[in-house]
Amino acid sequence: MSRKVRFAIALLAVVFVAVSCKDGAPIIGKKKQDSTKAHIQIVQVLAADTNDRPEAADKANQESQKIKQALDRYYQAAFLDPGKQLDLNPHFTAEAQPGLPPNVGALALGDIAPKLERVVPKKQEATKVSFLIEEDLSAPVAIATVLFEATGEAKEKADGPVAITHNATFWFQPEGDGYKISAYTVELKADTETKKAAFGVPAGELSGGRL
Repeated sequence: MSRKVRFAIALLAVVFVAVSCKDGAPIIGKKKQDSTKAHIQIVQVLAADTNDRPEAADKANQESQKIKQALDRYYQAAFLDPGKQLDLNPHFTAEAQPGLPPNVGALALGDIAPKLERVVPKKQEATKVSFLIEEDLSAPVAIATVLFEATGEAKEKADGPVAITHNATFWFQPEGDGYKISAYTVELKADTETKKAAFGVPAGELSGGRL
């Protein structure tokens, strides 16, 4: 049984420990923000641990900062640097990289990017980040549910602003000192255009309903 499938089972079988949510307010990324940079705010962190250990909650809280860093880098590249050459490979595991080309239109601005002067974020939230905590307190799987909203400023002023909304569920696995995306379901809305994509999601998880 794969780790992602075991995590899906754990989500239903254990009690989650919420470790970093207070009155629904994000606790990460509260500093004054640069309007051109990605600053994903994590609203809630959960630990799936069969033994309900305080140490598991601590581990999830620590690892959530690595997920924030991974999300910040991803959204910076995919949405907030429209004038730069897009390369999403560094943000995904080797197994997930072959699925990027057919899905790039939903994972990033894609063919919209050349039309934009810049993108200004409005909402950047990881509404929930969940970790599977093993007996040895390792965290082999994490799932992040993200809402990203921004306004694209068109190069041709007559085109007007472009409203951008990106809803995503990302599965992460550890790699090196951080985490990389191993699976995903995403939906990108740019004005009236909507694109969707999914890759590597465990059976029964496409809707994200178990998160």
